[in-house]
Amino acid sequence: MSLLFSMWTVLVAIVFLAIVVWVFMGNKKEFDEAAQIPFEETDEPLIEAESTEKSHG
Repeated sequence: MSLLFSMWTVLVAIVFLAIVVWVFMGNKKEFDEAAQIPFEETDEPLIEAESTEKSHG
């Protein structure tokens, strides 16, 4: 029974590592683009002033 648990642990570790490698190797360009989103400048306000004034009464 101990051998079965050991084999299961090794199999799960290999699958986990394979998924990690697949995600990070295949999507590097998308991750780099997403990492730059906070630094993009926009002219749009984050909160609309009219909607906040109406909610206060």
